[in-house]
Amino acid sequence: MLVPFAERTDVESVGTTLELEPGYYKVKADDCQPFDVVVAGKIQMDATWNYYCGGTLHEGLKVSYEINLDQLGDAMIEGPGWNTKYNREFRYLPDLVEVDSAVRSLEAQLAKVFSDIGGDTDDRQAYADFLVSFPQKAIQYPKKNTDAEDMYVWGVAEYWAKPIETLFFKIGDCEDTSALACSLFKAAGYKSAMVGVSGHVTAAVSLDLFTERNLEDYKTVCSTYSVLTVASGYAYNDRDGTGRIYYGVDTIKGQVPVGYMSRANVDSFGKTVRSLGDFHVFGVAGFYPVP
Repeated sequence: MLVPFAERTDVESVGTTLELEPGYYKVKADDCQPFDVVVAGKIQMDATWNYYCGGTLHEGLKVSYEINLDQLGDAMIEGPGWNTKYNREFRYLPDLVEVDSAVRSLEAQLAKVFSDIGGDTDDRQAYADFLVSFPQKAIQYPKKNTDAEDMYVWGVAEYWAKPIETLFFKIGDCEDTSALACSLFKAAGYKSAMVGVSGHVTAAVSLDLFTERNLEDYKTVCSTYSVLTVASGYAYNDRDGTGRIYYGVDTIKGQVPVGYMSRANVDSFGKTVRSLGDFHVFGVAGFYPVP
């Protein structure tokens, strides 16, 4: 099961003993119903990306992180049921955010790489920009398969992946990369939020100080820089009672600085988002804080 759905193949084994390498498998023995097998182990993952900052393009930045395969297998076994239960409602988006050993290790390495290229993690906006560049640039957007991006990886039209799944496959669409971004923010000590808008999900982070960026500087590294606008506001009903301001950031349009989303998405804040024909209410467009 540890390859994208579109690349999975059945392997037949005849004999009394089946030996499996560490990983997650679905096994069918004789006339039994298929059952899940997770063989514990760890796998080392490498990721590279380019980062633009201060007029300089830093190429070939690299990190390595370790995936615990039994944790990954558990997430993949629970995933289909979790996705069915929560019905894509915005209020459940924060439940995607998880800080595990892989996320903590990755954030620590990102802090070191940021320092190595001259960054200062005490500059919280600059470090947030750097953290979100990882899901923006090191995670591939899914290949389309019958008009549904998730079909290639997961075999279903829509699937909300946990960060450990996204880090393993290094593939994810908007809600997947946003959940990974918020997990990294949380690991680094930020308050973060998931952002639900019509047909899209982004991440958000709370900053004490925010300086607007010159978006012209990002036109070579961001595919939609010309339609970006400042995306900031409170939680949709400030249910945590803090009055905290969040700054949204798109995670699938190339390197977008923190505090910016497309103008159309920002204009939808505060409006109720429904499916076609008002069949299903997803929620109020806006910021949903991560506990």
